[in-house]
Amino acid sequence: MERYRRQAAVGAGGARVDALLAALRVLVVGAGGTGAPLLQLLARAGVGELRVIDPDTVSPTDLARQVLYHDVDAREGRPKVEAALEELRRIGGRTRVSGDALALHPRNAEALIEPFDLVFDATDHLPARHWIDAACRKLGRPWIHLAAIEASWTVIPFASAIGPCFRCYSPDPIPLSVLGSCETRGVLPPAPALAALHGISALYGWLQARARGEDPTAVEWTVIRRGEVGTAEVRTSRLERDPACGGCGPASEGAPDERSLRPICGRTRWEGWSERSLAAWRAALERDRTTRWTVEESKGRLRARGGLASLTVFSDGRFLIGPDENSASIRGVPPEACDRTPAEDAQGARRAELGRPEDRGRETEDWEARVRALLDLDPCSPPSRGARNS
Repeated sequence: MERYRRQAAVGAGGARVDALLAALRVLVVGAGGTGAPLLQLLARAGVGELRVIDPDTVSPTDLARQVLYHDVDAREGRPKVEAALEELRRIGGRTRVSGDALALHPRNAEALIEPFDLVFDATDHLPARHWIDAACRKLGRPWIHLAAIEASWTVIPFASAIGPCFRCYSPDPIPLSVLGSCETRGVLPPAPALAALHGISALYGWLQARARGEDPTAVEWTVIRRGEVGTAEVRTSRLERDPACGGCGPASEGAPDERSLRPICGRTRWEGWSERSLAAWRAALERDRTTRWTVEESKGRLRARGGLASLTVFSDGRFLIGPDENSASIRGVPPEACDRTPAEDAQGARRAELGRPEDRGRETEDWEARVRALLDLDPCSPPSRGARNS
C-alpha cells in the first residue's frame, strides 16, 4: 500500500520487515498510559492484527497522557476499549483492530494469548505481568513489558521459555506502599509515551532479526531499557537468568500470590482476582464475623455492601472492592445509627486517616488485608450473623 511505502524503503531488508509487520498478530494488555500511545503507534505502523483488552473506563485524570481519549469519553465514563477502538478505526490502513473490556487473569491468560504472535504488557498490575509471563513461556510467545511512573520509564522484552523471565527481574511481591502507582506517585505525560516508543523499537529489532534469518532472542533481546523524562540518556543492562528462579528455574512455583490488589487510578476502588466462585464468595460473606454484608446476585455478578465497604465480584473471578460511597456515614448519618460493629467503626476511622493521596499505598495494604481475611474464611465454619440477601 502507498501509505507504507516509506517504511518499506528503509535499508536493504525494509520490504521484508514491512511484510513481517503486515502479517503480525499483536495482543496489547492494557489501554492506559503506556497502552494508549502504543496502540496508536502499532496501528499507524500497520501491524496485521491488533487486539486490546482492558476492563477500565476513562476518567479525567487519564486525559493528560492517554492520547486516544477525549473529554467526552471521561464525562461519559466510556470503557477504554470502546473509545480506543473508535480512534484506531479512524486511523484506517491495513490493521484489523478488535478488543474487549475484560481483565487478564490466570484462568483466561493462555486462551487470550494463544492466537497471537507477540504480546505487549501495558498493565499497571504486577500480578498480571507474572500471569502474562507464565502464559507466554508455556505457549512460546515473546512479550514486551512496558512501565512508567513519575518521570521514569522501563521496557523489557522477554522471549525464551528457559529464561530469563519476569520472576528473574521481580522475584518477590512488592508492597504497593513501596511500589507506588500513578495515583500515589504521579506520572509525567512523556514517560508512558517514551515507554511506548522504546517498546515498538524493541519490536522492530525483533522483526529485523527475523528478516535477516537470525534468532531474534539472540540479538540483544532480554535487555532492560530505562530512561527519565528530561534526559537524553537511555540506560541498558542485560537481564540474567536466575538459576533458582521460581518461574523459569527447575523448581518452578508458578506466579506469585494472586491476591494483591491494583488501585484503579482516579477512583477509590481496588481490583483483584481469585479462583473463588460466586457461591463461595457468598458463603464467605455469610461467615464473616466482623461485618454484616447485604448481598445481591444477578447477571453473573455479586454485589455486596457491609459497613463502609462495597464489593463487586464478576463471574470470571475479577472483583472490585473499596469504600461504599452510599454508606450512611459518608452521607453524614451518626455512626451509632448505622448498625455497625466496633471493627467497622475502627475501619471508618482508618479510612479517614488514610484519605490523603500520598497514603493510598498504605490504604491498599489495608484493603488487601481485608480481602485476604475474606478469602481465607473457611466455607465449612459455622456461619456468623449472616449476610443479608436483598
